[in-house]
Order: sequence, then C-alpha cells, then structure tokens
Amino acid sequence: MGNKLKILLIIAPVLLFSCSSGDNYDSNTQISKYNNKNTDVFSDQKYQQIYTNLYLRLALEKSLDAEALNLFLSDMSLIKSDQLIEKLSSIAKASYRYEDLILISNYWTKINKNSYKAISYGFSASVELNKKNVAEDFYNNFVLLTNPKSNRDFARILFELQSNKNRNNVISFIDDLIEDNNSRQLRIAYIDLLYTFNLPHQVIENVNSIKIFNDRHLTRLYANSNFLIGNLDLARDALEKFLKDKKLTDRQVQLELAEVYLNLNSLDEATQVIDNLLALTPNDSDLIYDISILLYESKFYEEAEKYLAKIVTNENRVDYLRGMLDLEKNNIDEAISHFDRVDNYSYKLPAMFAKSEAISKKNGYIDAITFLNSLDNLASKQDMIRVLMKKIEILRTNEKYEEIINLTREYLDNHNNDINVIYSRAMAYEAMGEIEKMETDLRNILKVDYENTNTLNALGYSLTIHTDRYTEALDMIERAYSHDPGNSAIIDSLAWVHYKLGNMNNALKYSKLAYEKDKDPEIIEHYCIILLKMGMLNEFEDVVIENERIPDNKKLIEKLKRLKSETSI
Repeated sequence: MGNKLKILLIIAPVLLFSCSSGDNYDSNTQISKYNNKNTDVFSDQKYQQIYTNLYLRLALEKSLDAEALNLFLSDMSLIKSDQLIEKLSSIAKASYRYEDLILISNYWTKINKNSYKAISYGFSASVELNKKNVAEDFYNNFVLLTNPKSNRDFARILFELQSNKNRNNVISFIDDLIEDNNSRQLRIAYIDLLYTFNLPHQVIENVNSIKIFNDRHLTRLYANSNFLIGNLDLARDALEKFLKDKKLTDRQVQLELAEVYLNLNSLDEATQVIDNLLALTPNDSDLIYDISILLYESKFYEEAEKYLAKIVTNENRVDYLRGMLDLEKNNIDEAISHFDRVDNYSYKLPAMFAKSEAISKKNGYIDAITFLNSLDNLASKQDMIRVLMKKIEILRTNEKYEEIINLTREYLDNHNNDINVIYSRAMAYEAMGEIEKMETDLRNILKVDYENTNTLNALGYSLTIHTDRYTEALDMIERAYSHDPGNSAIIDSLAWVHYKLGNMNNALKYSKLAYEKDKDPEIIEHYCIILLKMGMLNEFEDVVIENERIPDNKKLIEKLKRLKSETSI
C-alpha cells in the first residue's frame, strides 16, 4: 500500500498542472503545497528527488519557468541532472537573476567539478555583478580545467562573457586580469572580444601595446578597426605592409585592402588588386560575387555590374544583387524582374522586401503595402513578423505615422508583448508629438525587459530632447551605454544629455567618439553644435570640410553653416 501511495503522489503533479492552468492558478500556492507534501510524506530522500525532478520537468514543459526556478532554489540538493541544472541556469540568466545564478553555479561545481557549463554560468554572472573576487575564482577554475596556452584557449574562456549585458563590467574585469597576468595570448583573445563589442579604439590601443609583428590576425583586426573609425590611411598602410613580399595570395586581406582603396576613392588601386585576384582564378563565381558585393556596398554601381556580368550561371544571389543594382540606378521594372526570379528561401523574402521598395518608388507606398499583404499567407509565423516590420518601415519612410499606429494596434491586440512592434509604435507616437504615449509604450517594454538596451537609450534620448528631465534621462542612457559601449547612437545620446546638463567636457568626449564611429547627420550636427559652444572653430571647420565631399550632405552642410552664424560663442 505504501508503494502505491508514493506512486500516486509522484503522478499528482500531472493532475495538479492539468487542473490549474486557468487564470486563477497561483504558482506560489502550488509551490507551498508541494513543499508541504515534500516535508510530510517524502521522508525518503530518494523519493523526494524523483518527485522534484518530475515536478520541475512538468513545470518547464508548461513554461512555468519562474516557478521551476524558485522550487529548485528552495532545495538544490534534490537535483543532480546536469541537463536540468543547465536549463534552470539559462532561465536565471535570461531573467537577470545573477545572484541566484552564482548560487546555482557553486552548487553545480560541487556535484560536478569538471562541468565547464557550471563554471561558465558562474563566471558570467559574477562579472555581470562586478563581483571581481568571485569572478576570479571562477576564472581560476576555468584555467585549472582547460589549461589554456593559445589565444584560442583563452578566447574560449573570455567569450563566455560575450552575451553579458553589462559590457563595461566585462572590460573592467579583463583589464584587471591582464594587468595581473600579462600574457600575449590572453591579450589577443581580449582583442578579439573587444572587436565583437564594436570597440575599435580599444582594439587599436591593445594591438599597439603588444605589437603586430606582421601577424595576419592582428593585422586584420588593427586595419579593420582603423577603417571603422575613418583612419583609412593607417588601415591601408597596415594591409599593404602585410601583403608586401608575400609569395602566396591572400584573398581575404586583398579584398579588405581593395575596400580601403574604394573608400579612399582610389578606384584604380582597388581595380588593380581585384584584377590580380581574378587573374589567378578568373572563373571563380564566389570571388566574382564577393567583388561585386564589395563594389556595390562601396557605391561603385557601374563597376559592380561590370564584374557581376562575368557570372553566366543562373543564381539566386546574382539575381538579387542585379535587382539591387537596378534599384539603385532607378531602373525599377528591371529590378522587379530580377527580384521575381529569386526562388531560394534564403534570398526570397529579402528579394520580396526589395521589390516592395521598388513598387513604392514606382507607384507609391499604398501599392507597396498591398503587395506585402499578399505575402502574409505565404510566410511562416516568424516571417509574418518580418513582413509586418517591413510594412512599418515603408510607412515610416513615407511619414505615415497614424497608419503605423493603426497597423500595430491591430497586431498588438493579439500579441501584446511583442517588444519590436511596441517599440515601432512608440517611435511613431514620438514622430506625431505624442510624447506621453511614446513614454508609456517604452516603459511597458521595460516592464517586460527592464534591461532592454535600445529601449533604455530611446527613452533616455527622447526625455532629453522633449523634456527637461535630464537627470532621469542620463541614468537610462548610462545603463544603455554600460550594455553596449560601442554603439554610436548610444554614445551620441550620452553626449547630448551631458550637453543639456552643461557637462561640456563629457559632451565633447562622447560626441567626438560618436562622430569618429558614425557620420550620421544627427551625430555630425550634435558634434558641431558642441564644438561651436566650446569655441572650437578650427575643429568645426575641419568637420565641415570633411563632410562637404559627400554629395548627400549638401543640406546638412548648409544647416551647419547657418548654425555657425546663429551660435553665440
């Protein structure tokens, strides 16, 4: 009889969940009921473990993640499964429950000291919370477990921090680590991580500290980082030096050099590099396509079309690129014809989106939206979201903000927690001057994900330009910056809120950094206003001269010159 009772109680959670899935279900009550049963009935540790494992798995199947995590934390000793602990660890990390994650990792390493995943989660969580002593313990466990020697070995450890939310804490921890352990291989792994964080200035600084010694990997990181911040001469010199006297070809490095030449507007030098590559493999369609893409992205459309014509086979990627080239040259019917030929899934939806842009150019945005509506029944659920976002993009381009509100409201009636759609509606409200509604939407996103980087930046910047709540705005933007210190839009927001607060030195520092990373018109305008405010006329003139060379900047340059005459210094 006793065995039957135990079996019945083991099966009980199935009945519990099936009978309590409605709106009145209280997870805390169910945990309490479970704990009472656990204490009163299951004096046998073996049955407690079986019951808890089943209960947790059922909770996870029902997506009751918080309940499962809380139950596990109430007595971790009942769970020994690596797979189950890893699942609960991922829930803790996704929920920003880093203190709990450290507790789980400590328990996990006790029952399985060789678990790489256990150390990984604890390392990530302790760095996130800036608990450097705890993080060092986890790092030392990594070293004992993996015995790293090469930069690849160290990269495996450091890249456990790549998904961390607070990147500033990651950088601070590794800076301290390197100061105590000045290993060249560790430094190279760190440089790789900095590059993925989009921090070219720090990449350059760290490469200079250990010297390149004509190392291919470091050369590319150094050159590409200089390229990203507009130091084109330094990028060119590094790549040319590496390639000098090389007997064997290096396609990747040569293509990167060609890209630098194109951005220096040195078409002849770029063409020479390209033709030297093609002389070795004239019928290599992959190489020809890569060259065509490079020329297209550098806005050398005629040259891109010339090389693309060398590919005689029918390929989806080629039809798509030909369509994009015709679209840039305003050959609308030819562009649509190319897009219609694309039938491979990887290129099909991008081609249809490009076709909608072509239709909008030719017939107006209403026909473009009508065309996108025809795709709804053809798309998967995920692709339907992409189609919706494309509609919003076309409406935003045509400044049809009221229509964005209507479109998103209809969707959100059935999908009220879709962050991307709520964000799009918030931006439409802002464009309409409905700042309170914008703020409500953005704060609703933060209720779902209180560390959402884009939302923190958008709300902080909007408060900066639409209100005088600068201190509140600064707090939000600084949180966003800690998550993504390489993001030029966030850096610009930080500059502008400091400008509004009268912190001119900080405003200049961040505005200059944003400008070096991105020549977006708004970033340029902010930088110039700050330069003028600080009386830095020579620097202002340098910015104007640099951007006068870009044909699309004509209106911006006129505005900057007006600012100079209007600004009192």
